[in-house]
Amino acid sequence: QQMAELRYCDAIEDIRAYRDPKLTMLYTLVPQVQEIAAELYQSDQEAAIDLISHFAYSTAVAWHQDWKKLGDELFGNYAMGYKNFKTAEYPDWWNEIVDFKPIKR
Repeated sequence: QQMAELRYCDAIEDIRAYRDPKLTMLYTLVPQVQEIAAELYQSDQEAAIDLISHFAYSTAVAWHQDWKKLGDELFGNYAMGYKNFKTAEYPDWWNEIVDFKPIKR
């Protein structure tokens, strides 16, 4: 979250690119798992509950691992307000507010 705040306009694009395919997969897969579990529930209630529980747990664990990786990527890309460790210019309106001037040596 901290890395995304530093360069939000850039970071949100990375976050959406990382998140959207995962959500698309879930929007497709969840109804299928629910349908299978509903059919299974008619003959084996415990197996149906186990199916849903295992799916939810394994998905949550996988997402947690993936989000930690994304956090590392965001840290690498946006640490200290830079973009890929290169100076990324801030908008003029921001530079005026903070009275930013080029360093003179």
